Amino acid sequence: MPDIFLCNTKELNDDIIQCIHQIARLAKENHVVLEYNIEGLRDHVRGRIWPNGTTTGYPRKEFWEIIATYNIPVILGSDVHDPNGLNDEVTKQAYLNCKELNLNLIDYIDLV
Repeated sequence: MPDIFLCNTKELNDDIIQCIHQIARLAKENHVVLEYNIEGLRDHVRGRIWPNGTTTGYPRKEFWEIIATYNIPVILGSDVHDPNGLNDEVTKQAYLNCKELNLNLIDYIDLV
């Protein structure tokens, strides 16, 4: 979950935006698959308050909008702490979010 660092900030400033671009460039150059972690959405549904004072710690839409412009492979990470979460409504919403953001969503990683 490369956007976890944003759980400490409410609004993105120029330095943070440049950091996101740097993460994107390095991921692209090094063929790194990024994880869109779903557990943060579950926390949002449960009403968890993050250090930034909101219920949105991660995934952060602003982060993923920038990532989408780089066409970096992204995989959904279900981060399931309970087997019932393997294909729950939050997982389905995360998939729709990724499609809406036009992320380069992949469903496997070829390790060979």
